[in-house]
Amino acid sequence: KKLSFNPESTLSTAKKLYSIHKLKKADSLFITGEDGPVLFSLKDQTWKPIEKNLMSANGYIGRYIFEDANNIIWICTVGGGLIRYDYQKGVFRIIESVRKFSIYARHLYDDGNLFWIASDNGVIVYNPDKDTVVKQIDLSAHNASNVCYAIQKDKTGSFWVSSNTGLYKINPANYSIQNYDIGNGLSFLEFNTACVAKEEDGRLYFGGVGGITTFI
Repeated sequence: KKLSFNPESTLSTAKKLYSIHKLKKADSLFITGEDGPVLFSLKDQTWKPIEKNLMSANGYIGRYIFEDANNIIWICTVGGGLIRYDYQKGVFRIIESVRKFSIYARHLYDDGNLFWIASDNGVIVYNPDKDTVVKQIDLSAHNASNVCYAIQKDKTGSFWVSSNTGLYKINPANYSIQNYDIGNGLSFLEFNTACVAKEEDGRLYFGGVGGITTFI
């Protein structure tokens, strides 16, 4: 296949990029980086700034992007926690109920009417319809770091969370936690932000500093 490169010499937001998402209701890519968000038009093949946005103004760095069924963008950020972006209206909003627990959101898993958010203060379970935090799950009580990198749900309904002290399995019925580390067969403990995938048969993949950990 033919590869192409679209440089941008004057727009700072088009450099040092972290996450990218194809908007469902626009012809553009929504991209986040060290200097805030930016759009790239697939039709015109041009970079387009997002004027007067709170992410650029406050130095918030987007690390993961999710678009819901109502075409609302949810951005996990460094500095601003979880940010909501209605791109059809051009409105950004910080989710203060989440930021109260952590200004660092790294990844989220959409579980119907709840978001399970990997943060630097454990897992935050958030209801976007009611704009409320249902639960903050503290991993440090289990002699672990509270820094979480990614979340995925297995075929039995349990949630798996990657961290810098291994993997954690959470039962959503009672929020009980089980830790998996070197003693359980992991070859490394520290994982990376939003680095997770799931196959149709339920196999999970978590990426980290030592490669990929996979299980079913």
